[in-house]
Amino acid sequence: MWLDPSQTWAYFLHDYQTPYWSIQRDIPEGKHRGFPRKAVGQPETVATFEKEERNRLTPAWQEFYKRLCVIAVYGKPDLRHFPAISEKFNSVMADNRVISNFKDWREGYMTLAMGGNVGKVIGQSRPNAKIGECWTFETLNSSGEPPDPEDVFWNKPWLWSKATISRYAKPEENKPIDPWQSVDPFSQFGFDRHVPLMFINNRGVANIPKMRCRILRADGLREPINAYNPPLEMVYG
Repeated sequence: MWLDPSQTWAYFLHDYQTPYWSIQRDIPEGKHRGFPRKAVGQPETVATFEKEERNRLTPAWQEFYKRLCVIAVYGKPDLRHFPAISEKFNSVMADNRVISNFKDWREGYMTLAMGGNVGKVIGQSRPNAKIGECWTFETLNSSGEPPDPEDVFWNKPWLWSKATISRYAKPEENKPIDPWQSVDPFSQFGFDRHVPLMFINNRGVANIPKMRCRILRADGLREPINAYNPPLEMVYG
């Protein structure tokens, strides 16, 4: 997918790319975000000012999201495939997971992005005392009717996030990067499939701190953004 260079795009920094990551790394073991589960990792959540707002997903939006997940696994939105992934879907959407806001996912879907993804900038907000200066991004609008899931999945990557986990690479993996810079996909759908998370709010916009974003130059739009580190090539059936 090529991004329109006439629009403004921002890359959501991985945890290890943020200004506060190096500070966190100096905290004694047991207090760093990566411990005690450093080999398992933590979701790379990119908080928005709107993250606590309630996104109630109507039956139409619930179906839209299920179709988005079916596309990620099977390459097409045929809900006849959904029963085969329902258990894994429920694992992603459990009420103690990152995106469900400790509620049923249909009632409490959080407005969050994920590190390594890209967003469409449509403005900037006034400085906020809580999270500082923000860029304003386009999101899916949970108060309206859902769009075509195939169009969103294939053509509008700024409206959903590839779920990412930042972790410490095990020595036997021999990854050619700093072990602290290992970024994996959520594993529920397998390591050769994305777990898509909707970038959604009840007004169709969300504000993300500028410190978590990097504006992309035109020459940075020539290649598709890969959310993982090292990059993984997705395979679709």
